[in-house]
Amino acid sequence: MEVATMKSIEIKNMRCLKDTGIIELPPITILVGENSSGKSTFLRSFPLLKQSFRKRKNGPILWAGDYDDYVDFGSFPETITRDGSQDISFRFEFNLPREMELNPIQELIFRQYDIDIKNAFGNANVVYTIIIASDGKREFVSKLEITLGQTEVVFSRAHIGDMASISIDGMAVDIPELWHEFDMRPATLFGLDGASCAFEFVFPNISGLFVSLQDKVEGVLKGKKDVDLLWVGLDFGVVAQYIGAQLCTGKTIEDIVKGRGKRFGKTEKNISNIFQKIEERIMGMAPSQKQLTLNRFKLIYVYSRLAQIDEYITYYFRQVHYIAPLRATAERYYRLRNLAIDEIDFQGKNLAVFLNSLAEDRLKAFQDWTQEMFSFQIKPRKSEGHISIGILTADGQSINLSDTGFGYSQILPIITQLWELSTRKRERGGVIPLVVAIEQPELHLHPAMQAKLVDTFIGSIQLAKDCGYQLQLLLETHSETIINRFGRAVAMKEIESNDLSVITFQKNRTTNLSSVRVSQYDEDGLLTNWPVGFFSPEE
Repeated sequence: MEVATMKSIEIKNMRCLKDTGIIELPPITILVGENSSGKSTFLRSFPLLKQSFRKRKNGPILWAGDYDDYVDFGSFPETITRDGSQDISFRFEFNLPREMELNPIQELIFRQYDIDIKNAFGNANVVYTIIIASDGKREFVSKLEITLGQTEVVFSRAHIGDMASISIDGMAVDIPELWHEFDMRPATLFGLDGASCAFEFVFPNISGLFVSLQDKVEGVLKGKKDVDLLWVGLDFGVVAQYIGAQLCTGKTIEDIVKGRGKRFGKTEKNISNIFQKIEERIMGMAPSQKQLTLNRFKLIYVYSRLAQIDEYITYYFRQVHYIAPLRATAERYYRLRNLAIDEIDFQGKNLAVFLNSLAEDRLKAFQDWTQEMFSFQIKPRKSEGHISIGILTADGQSINLSDTGFGYSQILPIITQLWELSTRKRERGGVIPLVVAIEQPELHLHPAMQAKLVDTFIGSIQLAKDCGYQLQLLLETHSETIINRFGRAVAMKEIESNDLSVITFQKNRTTNLSSVRVSQYDEDGLLTNWPVGFFSPEE
C-alpha cells in the first residue's frame, strides 16, 4: 500500500522563526540549537496543530488550550514574530496516493486545450499553504494556496466575512453569478468543527440545484446559445457521482432527485450531442474567453480535491504524539482506575494505567522488547486497588520505580510510546504516517543509556516499517552523545543517511531572530554543513 507521506513543512513569522525555509521530514529529524533558538517552537507546532483539530474554537488555531491540551503559545499577538509581521503561515507538502479522476466533460475540456493532465495537476503531490492574519479581535485565514502538480490556486480575503478572490496560475478568476446561487463563502481554517479546509463551499438546496442543472443540460441538448458552459462543468464536477453515472443509464437529473421523470431518449446520442455543443462553443471562443473557461474548469477540479486534502491534513495532525521535556516523576503506588487507554499522555502520567490496560500477551511482548533493548523488564503489580511499577534488572532484582534513578521515570514514557506505536494494528492501514515529537529524550540519562535510546529510535522505525506503515520521529536534543550515536549508526549501515536530517537553529543576538541550517550525515556518519564549534562554550 502506498503511503501518503508528509514530505516537508515551512513556518513563517512564528516567535523567533522568521522563516524556517522548507524543512524536509525524513523518518528521523533531529533538532539542535542553543536555548530559545526556536527548535522547541518548531517541534511544538505539531502538537499545536493537533490540539487545534481536537476542539471547537473561534479561530483557525488554538494557541492556548485547556488543562488537557499539549502546548500553550499564549495568543496570536504573543506568537507572531515581533518585527512588524502581519501574519503567520504554515506550508505543507505531501503526496496523496489516490489516483486523479476526471469526469467525461472535464477530460474533453482539457483535451481541447491540449493540456497534459498529469503534468498540469499531478496525481499525488500537493503543496498546501495557510496564511493566518488578525483584524485585532479575531484571527482568520487570509490566504490559502493550493498547488496540484503545476497548477496553483489561491484564495484570498482581507477581512472576516469577505468573499474570497480567486486566482489560478497567477490569473484572476471571476466568480460567476451562478456561484452565488451555491452560497460560496469563506470560512475559517480547520472550521469550528475541526475541518481543515480554509474556504467552505456550501450547497444548501441540493434538490433545487439538481432541478436547475437539469434545465441547463437540456438547454445544451436543444442547442440554446445562452447556456453558460460552466454549468455543464459543474453538472459533472460537483455532482458527478450522480449525474455522470446516472446519465449513462439513461436517467435525467429530475429522475435522480424525485425518483421519476422523463428520459432523454437514446443516452449515447444525447451525450454525444453535449460533447459536440461544447466543442463548438470552445472553437468559437476568443483566446481570453478560452483561458477563462479553462481556469474555471481547473478551479472545479481543485475544489473536487479539497475534501481529500482536508482529510489528509486532519488525520495527519490528529495522530501526532507529543512527549514533553519534563515527564512525570515516579510514584510508589498508583491508584488503579478501571480505564482502558491506548496512548501515553504527553507527560507520562498515565503510564501505570496504560500498562494495566495491556492484554497479557501484549505485556509479555513489551517486557521481552525492553529486555532486548535495555536489559531490564517492567513488572506492574496490582494490590488492593493500587498498582506499582517494578524494574526487573539483569541480576534478577525487582525494584520499585520510585527507588530507581530518576532517569527510569523519564525514559519509560518514551520507550513505552514508541513500542506501542511501532507494533499496534492500524485502524486505517498504513496510508498516513504516525508522528512522535519528543523534547529532550536524554533528560537524566547516562550517555550509555542515551546510546541505547538512539538504537531504540532506529529500531522503532524499522519495526513500524515491518508492520506496514511509516513512523516519523522529531527529536529536540542538547546531547552530543545522541548526535554522535546516530552518526555511528549511519557508518555501521544500521540506517540510511537519507533517513536522517539534523536541523540547527542559530539565534541572531541583534535581531533575536533565528536562522535554520540543514545538516546531513554522509556515508561515513560525518555531518555535512555543520557549524564549527557548535557544542563549544562561548568565550
